Amino acid sequence: MKDFPKWGRVTAEPHEYLIQIKNGRVKAHGQGISVFKWPSDSIAVLPTSIAKLSFSADQVTREKVGVEVRGLAVYRIVEPLLAYRMIDNDRSSLTDILRDMFVGATRRIVSSLTLDECLTHRKERVAAALMNEIAPVLAGEGAASDSAHTGWGVVLDTIEIQDVKVLSQEVFARLQAPFREQLALRAM
Repeated sequence: MKDFPKWGRVTAEPHEYLIQIKNGRVKAHGQGISVFKWPSDSIAVLPTSIAKLSFSADQVTREKVGVEVRGLAVYRIVEPLLAYRMIDNDRSSLTDILRDMFVGATRRIVSSLTLDECLTHRKERVAAALMNEIAPVLAGEGAASDSAHTGWGVVLDTIEIQDVKVLSQEVFARLQAPFREQLALRAM
């Protein structure tokens, strides 16, 4: 978080959205603007550039095989006038909350899939399910009974599952055995 003077000129960078609050109301706001701050004013500056977060979750599949799923999500703040109320000091708190949401959702999703589905359909089954679960929460539509449609002011651009790793070396070796035998037969 930037340190702002008690009074004086405050300027946002081109990739930042500045919000000036006076007496509990938004006095001025805009992308990359400059304002004069009085001692009674509050200033919030939010980065609107894209941000990425990495996450990793260990979980057992439907067949009770342990896997580690590593992924990457790209998000950005698109409605700063909503987001400034949700974020503490800087974007790192938002990143931490999103990371925890991704880990929990990944564990739920993987526990209902087979090992083969986790390994071969990671984009369709895992990443798409994560997007379908997390995006509505950010949009303010987390539950069917949720009447708030304001959201967090944040949009998920993409979720990529980078790696699905079988945690048991024995299970992994057994998965590879048929392919290794075919290669050995061809080589002979």
